[in-house]
Amino acid sequence: MPDFSSRLVEVRKDRGLNQAEFGALGGVTKDSQLNYEKGVRKPDAAYLEALASTGVDVGYLITGQHSGAALTADQAALLRAYAGADEDARAALRLLAERVGGTVAIGRKGEG
Repeated sequence: MPDFSSRLVEVRKDRGLNQAEFGALGGVTKDSQLNYEKGVRKPDAAYLEALASTGVDVGYLITGQHSGAALTADQAALLRAYAGADEDARAALRLLAERVGGTVAIGRKGEG
């Protein structure tokens, strides 16, 4: 089974990012990212938390087991945009999602 460092490289490459770009997602420099990938250093909780906020399955990085609940970067960005929107914008986004997604009804304020 691959170790943390090799899983980190795998996840970075799956996202099509170089070390500097992926490191920036975690709030670290390219050199720090390189050290994590080589196994020279272990990242701190702040790095892992920052990656998780972008949809990285941190559980997979640590254990090698997919949680099944991780979001893609696009999904995480959409959720952040929705969370930061006012109620009118949220209503418009729900309507758009319902129209694009077909028959799936999206919960509205006061539901669920």
